[in-house]
Amino acid sequence: MTPAQHELIRHSWYRAAPVREQIIRDFYGHLFEQAPALRDLFPADLGRQKRKLLITLNIAVSRLSRLEQIRPSLRELGRRHRDYGARTEYYPVVCEALLWSLATHMGSDFDRATEFAWREALSTITTEMLAGAREIPEQTD
Repeated sequence: MTPAQHELIRHSWYRAAPVREQIIRDFYGHLFEQAPALRDLFPADLGRQKRKLLITLNIAVSRLSRLEQIRPSLRELGRRHRDYGARTEYYPVVCEALLWSLATHMGSDFDRATEFAWREALSTITTEMLAGAREIPEQTD
């Protein structure tokens, strides 16, 4: 990712502050419409999950230009998602649902360049999470 893409993501996320909760809410709604089988991977009450996703996105957006700082956390997140039952083929569906929700709520702020930057960011995040998911858990004796 380029510095200009990092800035597009930061700027768009900053401008989306008033609608971030709606972005997250509609992300889950759209995700479950597109992939109903994924609903079983989540708790019935999504309140805590929504807050966790919002915090994770805030951290990722603020530190994406310093990937080395967040790489261990992203890989740990991938390991946890593996343990929750997330599979590799779910990641593109999740990314598309998030992109849909961002576009829906950001309107004209989500232009082609911004969408491309978000796609690049989500690709980077997914790559790191999948690397973590592939790691073999340490055996304890």
